[in-house]
Amino acid sequence: ARILKKMENYKGYPTEICETFLNFNDWINFLELNNYIKEDSYRKTIIDKILSEGILDPLTEEIISPKEILIKGENYRESIYAKGLISRTRAVLLVFKECLRTNQKRHNQLKIYSPEAITPFALYMRGKFPKFIGSEYGQDPKELFPIPHEDICNLSFPENSFDFVIVNDVFEHVPHLEKAISEIYRVLKPEGYLISTFPFAYMKYESIVKAKLLADGSIEFLSSPEYHGNPVNPEQGSLVYQIPGWEILNMTKLAGFRESYMRFIISAKYGILSPHISGIWCLVARK
Repeated sequence: ARILKKMENYKGYPTEICETFLNFNDWINFLELNNYIKEDSYRKTIIDKILSEGILDPLTEEIISPKEILIKGENYRESIYAKGLISRTRAVLLVFKECLRTNQKRHNQLKIYSPEAITPFALYMRGKFPKFIGSEYGQDPKELFPIPHEDICNLSFPENSFDFVIVNDVFEHVPHLEKAISEIYRVLKPEGYLISTFPFAYMKYESIVKAKLLADGSIEFLSSPEYHGNPVNPEQGSLVYQIPGWEILNMTKLAGFRESYMRFIISAKYGILSPHISGIWCLVARK
């Protein structure tokens, strides 16, 4: 781990941090050396730069002016709106662009799957990648028609179907996370990438389990039920089964992925920020 230099940046702080972590211990060492990323004053500095200079679209480098940026509250992971995208989806696009460097296909040739079809991110991707496939999940698939329905633990696609699978804030809602990761491995082509965000228990190795789906279909709650937004059923929301910890890297290896790591990103340039720890976490796994 290394100390990030604070000189020659905005108001004495670095505004662009993109670090790769292979394990929990490396992250702890990094945090001890760069403790300022937990400070409110640091996040205020990043916000000031965003609102004074604007940001860039991470994929296209299109300029987004300050007047096109809307910040609703201090949950910056979700609240920095710009042209339909938010902090965590811009982080995904930045990591996606990094991974594209290893793939020589043109955009119109790339096959990409994401378990979301009606979100702003899905609309963004569909507009740029003709072979993008999005889906939603519901208890009754007929209620979703004509939106494609997929269970991420039992995908309908053949083996070796996709160059990328991008999963935005879904893993916490999956009752059998190991099975979902194995299914994603199955449908990815050799050298294909899984890129994912989720609420991350970054200070724990083991996941925080909140609920379990039992064999008879009932749910055992280990804490007060927690629900997050659901674009298909906004009133009900989606139940949280677990908040993944660092053990998710081991899950990817057990599924067969040859490499996996966590990307930690803070960027005033691209409008990427979160509360508490300031950075957005992205899981990257390569088949």
